Amino acid sequence: MWHPIYLCFNLETTLTMTVDPVEPLTLVAKRHVIWVRVNATYTRSAFICPEFRHHLNGIEQANSLSLCSHKWLHSFLDCYCLWVQNLNALIKVLGTIPEYLRNK
Repeated sequence: MWHPIYLCFNLETTLTMTVDPVEPLTLVAKRHVIWVRVNATYTRSAFICPEFRHHLNGIEQANSLSLCSHKWLHSFLDCYCLWVQNLNALIKVLGTIPEYLRNK
């Protein structure tokens, strides 16, 4: 039986500006032990406004959050931010030392 290990959802889509419901998705993912990545590249700058903050309900349950500052903040094109809740998990997954070279 297949089991998902990763869920990526958007706080916006550039074309339609739709927002995925953060809280219900993170609750389901937590129940099934699924890594949650939130893509907030475009509208995340608008979420500082009180009338849009409700879109962030449940965001603290996400494992990672990606932000692209060049959209609304008018920074350089290569300014991209990634926040992870557990840095050690990310380092372990992206490690370049193969298991067969590790020893005690």
